[in-house]
Amino acid sequence: MVFVVWRGMANNERCTARILIRRGNTEAAHKVLERVYSQATPEQIDLQVFVVLVDLASVNSLSHLIAQSSPCIGTA
Repeated sequence: MVFVVWRGMANNERCTARILIRRGNTEAAHKVLERVYSQATPEQIDLQVFVVLVDLASVNSLSHLIAQSSPCIGTA
């Protein structure tokens, strides 16, 4: 996993492109991915951002479904 210090974040926090996308900062994630994949075209970087977005959406959907179907999760 590649970590990049992204300037402008609190305390120079280290973030991956995935975390930046999860926080809604796709522009910063795009710049991180440009550094990681320096030989990639802008279209390839856009596709990688899209792949991460789809992956995050599917993980969130699955987590929601599991929480709804499990009687143990969410009980105190």
